[in-house]
Amino acid sequence: MKNKDVTLHIGDVITEGDIQYRILYIRVDTAFVCIMNITKLDIRALVTTDITDGIMSHEFGQIVDSSSRIVDIDSLSDYEAEIYNRNKEIIEIVNNEYHPDYIRLMGKGSKPILTEIQHKYGITPATLWAIIRKYLQSGLKYNSLVPAKRTRSGKPAYTTKTGSPGKYGVTTRIVVDDVILGYFEEALEYYKSGRVKSLKSAYDKMNNLHFSTSRMLPDGSYQTGILLPITERPSERQFYYYCSQHITPEEKDRIKTSAMEARNNKRLLLGSSRTGVTHPGDYLEGDALEVDLSLISLEEADQTVSRPIVYALRDVYTMAIVAISVGYDNNSVIGLSNVMLNLCDDKIEYCARYGIELPDARLWPSNFIPSHIRVDRGSDFKSKEFERMCNDLNITRELVSGGTGSLKGTIEQFFHQIHSKINPHTEDNGLIEKRFDSNHHKEAVLNITEFTRMLIQCVIQYNQRHMDSYTLTKDMIDKNIDATPITLWEYGCQYFGSPVPITDRNQYLYSLMCSGNAKVSRQGIYFKGLYYFNEEDESLLDTMRRVQNKRVAMSIRYDPRDATYIYYQDQGIMKRASLMEGRPGNADYKGMTFKEVDDYQHKKKLMDHEAKQRNDQIDADTFAVIDTEVKTAARRHEHFNNTSNIRETRESEKQAISHANSITARLEKTEVDAPEPADEQPKIANSDDVKSPARKRPKKAAKPADSQNNASGASEEPTSGTAADNNSESASKTTVTQDEYFKHLSEFADMF
Repeated sequence: MKNKDVTLHIGDVITEGDIQYRILYIRVDTAFVCIMNITKLDIRALVTTDITDGIMSHEFGQIVDSSSRIVDIDSLSDYEAEIYNRNKEIIEIVNNEYHPDYIRLMGKGSKPILTEIQHKYGITPATLWAIIRKYLQSGLKYNSLVPAKRTRSGKPAYTTKTGSPGKYGVTTRIVVDDVILGYFEEALEYYKSGRVKSLKSAYDKMNNLHFSTSRMLPDGSYQTGILLPITERPSERQFYYYCSQHITPEEKDRIKTSAMEARNNKRLLLGSSRTGVTHPGDYLEGDALEVDLSLISLEEADQTVSRPIVYALRDVYTMAIVAISVGYDNNSVIGLSNVMLNLCDDKIEYCARYGIELPDARLWPSNFIPSHIRVDRGSDFKSKEFERMCNDLNITRELVSGGTGSLKGTIEQFFHQIHSKINPHTEDNGLIEKRFDSNHHKEAVLNITEFTRMLIQCVIQYNQRHMDSYTLTKDMIDKNIDATPITLWEYGCQYFGSPVPITDRNQYLYSLMCSGNAKVSRQGIYFKGLYYFNEEDESLLDTMRRVQNKRVAMSIRYDPRDATYIYYQDQGIMKRASLMEGRPGNADYKGMTFKEVDDYQHKKKLMDHEAKQRNDQIDADTFAVIDTEVKTAARRHEHFNNTSNIRETRESEKQAISHANSITARLEKTEVDAPEPADEQPKIANSDDVKSPARKRPKKAAKPADSQNNASGASEEPTSGTAADNNSESASKTTVTQDEYFKHLSEFADMF
């Protein structure tokens, strides 16, 4: 509601002195509000002009709702998650009955829906009203449904049965503990195992197995199956209560008939896709379409890309198209989340990105959360991620039976109309005709931007088209309501209630992100091979200092379209961690998608695998060279070394090396002669061809001269000849090995 410079929004808080009003709904000239900060539900209807005039005159104050507290169900305990989901189911039932006219909750008249809720969930009226009050006072936000932290864990350990004593005699004294619960579960499974089994027969079987005894008769025989006294066994009421909490009426129908039979028995035999749909946004139908059209690349006009994938959402009550997305992701959570993001986009801005002027936002309804989404059993729609998204947003996901597209006929009809509009213009221009002589890839002329622009124009025109086949109600005919989607949307919102608006954009976007598990250490947040950090989060800094080199699990959300950031929640506040650009190799992935990051990491692993094979060859060659050097030197060196002049010899060698490496010699380009080695430098030899002779130690005493000369003369010539032959053979072999070694080094250098 807008009046000059004052704009009223759903969720805003209007202050009048110490009283605060939360705006729940605005209809024409009336704003429905509830009083905040009280423990009783009080809903009132105020005239919008009185509010705006009061704000202008400063009699009233206005607080625009900008809270951004989010709920991450993965961070809740089992108890908190159970209560949160129960509360969401209760609010969904209340919304279906009373949204947006919550003022009908006031008064002392009969409210059978609320009575049914109390019986179904086993809660007291006070608890039910507290749930409704907190939800309305928060501005229709589901984060108000998270239960307060429990001050104690677990249930109290009762030692005696609680409750009032029986009115008609002795009753059971059994306390339902873990053992009794095990018996109840066993009996319930017996009940589920067949169509003719009843709860009473299951109760009787449990008594016979676990709460009966036997006794000896006078004739010496035994009588079995004698039940214990009622005080020593559970009552039927205790067992029936357990069953009511662990099986729903729908499950009973499926167990006692069949899933297909129960579905057929429960559905209306006469009706249409609009049967049971009460207002705009109540039911959406969603699907994905592989368009029979080949597209070309945005970057290379002569490169074909093939088919685009269109995701769309259509409102069942009005037949309006409320969201679309175009891409190349098929059966993908990315494509599915794209269309959910488009549902919250400002359609005027969205059209402007493609050069299209949308004169009125009412031509394309958006920015609301549907109550139900009806989809098929595609891998994207039945995925765990989409199930989590719907659960976070309190959307009921309905999966139709496989192979029954007629159960979501409205969206299928839209896709058929899209083809009928586009195909005549794209023949011989990329239309896939499914014929053997079709040249659609070669004839393609449109890119994805041009195709998206065409689709947007079709949606805008379609939402304004009259529908001959739409069945108008008597009231619609009396009020001269034209059967066009946008007219039906205005009519439905005015008389039957509009859908729940997206009041918390951060919570909506957080719910559409993919969930993941990261690791926190003193190096930062590690996720999918990358490191992230948030320098403004003191809590994260404390965690990093505390864990040091350990890696602690952390639940995060991420957008698969952008690896620059990851998101997490801390005490209900959404926080963002960015890539650590100071870490080598990390900043290179800024702005990439996680798919591109994964491709680079996969390529890196392939490079490492190939390089390991080269490293193995280099290591083998290096081992051979070193082994040859050592063994050749060992073969040449037959005696122990002189150790008496180590210091003097080291100094002499050091100075000789200094002369050989002097800068002056390099500047003057003169040659500096290095000291001649005592022996010729050995050539490289293959370690397998060299046999190291055993070292000879100095002889302890000299033999007589004659015998020494004779021995020397007898052995000198043959020994010398043998050594020469060995040296010649070794030299020829080492030359080949050296060539092969440098060949390997040359091949390795060529790679760079």
